[in-house]
Amino acid sequence: MALALSTLFFASPAPAQEATGKRDYMRACVSCHGASGKGDGPMADLLKVQVSDLTKLSASNDGTFPLHDVMMFIDGRSRIRAHGGDMPIWGQRFVQDAEDYVARYEAENVAERRVLSLALYIESIQE
Repeated sequence: MALALSTLFFASPAPAQEATGKRDYMRACVSCHGASGKGDGPMADLLKVQVSDLTKLSASNDGTFPLHDVMMFIDGRSRIRAHGGDMPIWGQRFVQDAEDYVARYEAENVAERRVLSLALYIESIQE
């Protein structure tokens, strides 16, 4: 898995991968983080935790986008607590979505690619 992820990290994102990341963001993240990623989604005021401004991740990390950390937060299966509370476990949801049309081992690969695409989309909205 580590080798596969490292290969994905250093490959430039293809247009389809970029579109997948944006699509997944608009479906999974926009309700809390907002269309602009600033933490102003329609559900943000209803949550007990402050929703992160995703456009400031690089700025708060000395100008470097924390790709691995963002992927771990999105995936959620490593039990990392994000934003002071648990984020949805998107990695497991992406696996379950993929299991409808591929075998379990391939579903993990599909989920990893979706998590990476989503993280790369978030990287693209940094200010």
